[in-house]
Amino acid sequence: MEKIESIEIQRTPEFLEVAKRLSDFISGLPLTKEQNDRLIHEMIEQVQLAERAAFMQGYKFGMVWKGGDD
Repeated sequence: MEKIESIEIQRTPEFLEVAKRLSDFISGLPLTKEQNDRLIHEMIEQVQLAERAAFMQGYKFGMVWKGGDD
């Protein structure tokens, strides 16, 4: 079985629209550059973890549906 190292997640137009609104909101906050950078880093990490979890959950559901093993 081939191990998949990286999967590119395609962002929907809705995702990009909300990301732009969030970016505009954050830029108006009284944050230092360091605080802004940390906030963005933490948000990106959260989104990536959610994407990985959703992918793995979908994969597991697919394996159960087709009758495969973990």
